[in-house]
Formats: sequence, C-alpha cells, structure tokens
Amino acid sequence: TRGMELARGLDPAEFAHGLTWRIKAKFMSADWDGALADQAELESLVKESGRRPPGYAQGAYAFTAFCLELRGRPDEADAYSDVLQMGSQRPDYPDEEPAGTVAREFKTELGYLVRAFAHRGDLKLARESLVLEITEKFPEHMAAACDVFALEADWPATRDLVPLMRTVAAEGEIRTLTWFADRLEGLMSADQGDLERAILLLRASADGFGTLGAAWEEAYSNLLLAEAIGKEGRPDLYRSRLLSGLGTFQRLGSVREVERAEALTSRIEP
Repeated sequence: TRGMELARGLDPAEFAHGLTWRIKAKFMSADWDGALADQAELESLVKESGRRPPGYAQGAYAFTAFCLELRGRPDEADAYSDVLQMGSQRPDYPDEEPAGTVAREFKTELGYLVRAFAHRGDLKLARESLVLEITEKFPEHMAAACDVFALEADWPATRDLVPLMRTVAAEGEIRTLTWFADRLEGLMSADQGDLERAILLLRASADGFGTLGAAWEEAYSNLLLAEAIGKEGRPDLYRSRLLSGLGTFQRLGSVREVERAEALTSRIEP
C-alpha cells in the first residue's frame, strides 16, 4: 500500500495496478467498505483513460461483483458482470482487441465472478464460466470450482479436484487452497454420512482462514459446520461456531448467510 501510494498522481497505471491488489486484499480481510471505495477510485481512473478496464484489473471487478452479490445487491453485481463479459483492453496492444471478447489469459481473473453466479444459484452459468482446463493453474478458479461442485454435490469431480488442490497448495505455498479443499471435502464427508471427518475438515477450514484474517471465509466454513453437525451432534461446537459466524455476516452485511445463520440460532437453547 505504501509503495502504490507513491504512484498516486505520478503514474496512474501503476497506481491502478496496485489498487486491483488492494481491492482483493481488503475483500479477503473483511474490509468490504474499503474494497468498494478502492473499486470506485479504480473505475474513476479507467474512466479518465477513456478505455475499457485493463486486463489486470478484471480480478478486482470480479471480487466486487461477488461482494455485491453477497450483500444482496444482484443488479449492481450484474453490472460488473456485464463489464467483464464485454471484454478487456490488452495492456500491450490496447487497440487490437475488439469489444465483446474476453482474452483467454484474462478469463483466469474471473474466478470470483463464478462464485457470484454459484452463490445466487445459477449453477448452469457458473459451470459454463468456470474454465476447468486452466483451473489447476489458477487458485481463484479452484476456489470457484469448490463452490460449484459443493452446490451440485458433484462428488466424483470433488475426488479429482481435492488432491490436485492439496498438491498445488503444497508446491506453490498457497495455504488458502488447503482450506478451500478442506471445506469441499468436509461437505462431501457430511453428505456421505461421515460426520466425524466432516467436523475435522470444516473446523480445519474455518481455523485456517481465521489465521489469515479472512473473516467471511472463516465464518462461511463455520456456518457450513453448524449446518452439517446440527445441534444434536455437538451442541457446544454448534453454538460457538454458529454465533461467531453470524456476528461476522451481520457486520459485513452478507444477507443470505445472515438468514441461514439466524434460522439455525432458533435451535439454540437460551
């Protein structure tokens, strides 16, 4: 952040590039208002340039779409989806890529747009937008694939994806992939009746995200854990994890997750 601020007013392109990374970081660290403020500044820079959003900025637009979807603002999320579907400007050949296309290398940035589609229940569009053949090389598509496969209960695909994610996580030192894999495998275990393994994996997912301050992801794994085990399974674990997740969702304004968590709190004895 300190380095990119030095570029403010001196090198707009370098500053915009820094903003894209800061938007992602603020979203993951649960500073959603800050991420949206940075996104507004990024869009102002793009507007001043008179060109389409550069390819390197597409990831920020995708994160913003996901954030707005989570906050129950689907129309605004769709506006970002439309921008992304219109294509991007290649930074090396800015005038040679026609509108209406998305260069293949920039599709790798759209994993969180896929997550937005999956979250709203449009699994057909999510699956179509997921670039499966490049998933193993791009962590954000792996995270998106986890959401899609879980919602579809596509356990055969899960069995192929999870070990690949663990390998990529170890080789690339991408710790978040381990916790996304834990979440997906935990949901598969719960669906197949292996509650003890589901608890182990979903707790590991939540705790892992928590170590990085990825509060929404931590809360989401805790919500899935509470949904999986139910009050009867482990009431102490159920109560603590559920209330922790609910507080995070309320603070961030994650509408559907608040509703899901509140529905479960009615099962907690006073």
